[in-house]
Amino acid sequence: AVEAALGGLDRTLEGVVSGASIDTPKNGLVGGMAAIMADGRGKVDGNDVELGLLLVLNEASQRIVFLVGFTLPGRGDGYAKDVAAILHSVRALP
Repeated sequence: AVEAALGGLDRTLEGVVSGASIDTPKNGLVGGMAAIMADGRGKVDGNDVELGLLLVLNEASQRIVFLVGFTLPGRGDGYAKDVAAILHSVRALP
């Protein structure tokens, strides 16, 4: 399921972000669920962007949640509180 979800993410990114390069993913937990997180870079409409990617697996319901964000280079830190609030709101559904 995770491999299929990652393939779907690749196809989605290809349609929006060109020349994407993704750093080595890190494992973690979000809302008590297993998560894979990675940063990256690419271009959107010819402009350089920084990417933040998050995949959360709810094993109980076999659902996968994606969070994909991008900002102009050097501007991501300005959204740290907003991103933290989103991550803290993620909870497992039955």
